[in-house]
Amino acid sequence: MKIIRAKALGYCFGVRRAVEMAESELERGGSVYCYGPLIHNPDEMKKLEAKGLKILATNNTNSTNNENRNSEGTLLIRAHGVSPALEAGLRGQGFRIADATCPKVKANQLKAAEYYQAGRQVFIAGERGHAEIVGLLGYAPDAVVVGSKEELTANHANHANNTVVIKKPVLIAQTTFSTEEFDRIAQGLQACYPDLEIVNTICPATQERQNALRELCPQVEALLIAGGKSSANTQRLLDIARSSGKPAWVVENANELVESGLKMTLSGYTNIGLSAGASTPEWVTDAIEEELSR
Repeated sequence: MKIIRAKALGYCFGVRRAVEMAESELERGGSVYCYGPLIHNPDEMKKLEAKGLKILATNNTNSTNNENRNSEGTLLIRAHGVSPALEAGLRGQGFRIADATCPKVKANQLKAAEYYQAGRQVFIAGERGHAEIVGLLGYAPDAVVVGSKEELTANHANHANNTVVIKKPVLIAQTTFSTEEFDRIAQGLQACYPDLEIVNTICPATQERQNALRELCPQVEALLIAGGKSSANTQRLLDIARSSGKPAWVVENANELVESGLKMTLSGYTNIGLSAGASTPEWVTDAIEEELSR
């Protein structure tokens, strides 16, 4: 069996920065918390929790939980970011805040706020309910979230039929969104609103990993994506792999590869492509490749 890695895979700058911040805070000592998972990778989160990181429960809204009030210690804002109201609420509870928001996400938040404050209608191409989108809506409360061109047509009929008056519409994106779907949504909205301003805020690292996977697909018989099941960018990679017509799977770690029987399935292929989500640490990807090579 030959294993071919994508040219770009694994940790992006924002995720690496967040993990390094967490490790630095833990080394300082004292209580260190994170509001929800710092990143969407269960193995890295277990590793950080073993070092002392405590995860505060979140219902993924823009308000704080009563059970966390009057707290002390350092609180990490996760890489996906939070709303201004939530951050203010967390500070009000007594936490010292360490902002691990990805710089690309932070720039997206500020851009959304700028458009909203200018009285413009903001559209966001993204996954409704995703942590980054929840945070973005705190900066542009009346933004319209669109997950696909089909959703635009089905759930936003008034927009699709151009029966809603829109002032200076602008389209931005979740930083980990599919570049192809963003283009489709932009095309659909522009047909309704010719004056739509399109601002592609998808992170270059996301695009780089997606393009590297597209380049890899023709070279292999099957594809394996290393990453967390709840990771949006990992799911996007899986979608790209499957759209190539090749069999493809997501696996979180080497143990799952064996226990699920997937390793046995993959043994039937001569060459396998390996990619990894932007929140997947190198040590997890290396362990998966080592297990496949045995």
